Amino acid sequence: MKSMFSVIVFLFCIFLQHCNTIDSNGYVGIPGDDSKISDSLKTVLKEDAAVLALRNIQENPEKKESLVVLPTELVDSYYNGLVCIYNDIYLYERDLIIDKYKIHAFRSPETHELIVSVDSTKDWVNAWKNGQRLTGNPQIDFLMESYNLQLLDYYFFP
Repeated sequence: MKSMFSVIVFLFCIFLQHCNTIDSNGYVGIPGDDSKISDSLKTVLKEDAAVLALRNIQENPEKKESLVVLPTELVDSYYNGLVCIYNDIYLYERDLIIDKYKIHAFRSPETHELIVSVDSTKDWVNAWKNGQRLTGNPQIDFLMESYNLQLLDYYFFP
């Protein structure tokens, strides 16, 4: 599996160079033409780009601990590269990636959900135990409202 990943990364790099879209910061600087891509596939490619950007951020200890929102230019960089790959119908490898194997980024790390471990003895946690999104704790509620976070479930792990 690791060798397949290496091949995919190698092909991705070749395509990015072929597309001539990498700027001096390493970001894809020329927007990919996604006008011929269906809206549903654009959504999938944008999600792939977000996962790849988050993986990139997790490799940097400083950013990993401080960033909450993915940098738009980094996500756009990956998205433009993926669009470039999709549009290059003359390369054999494109058919392998897009048509034959339908390769997409594995959803790890997750970009839409997270599990939070909390001290269940704190009073504010009772709100989550009861399925309430807001807790009465100003700091927690600020995060919930600022990032439009939703409480899906509460699990008790002793």
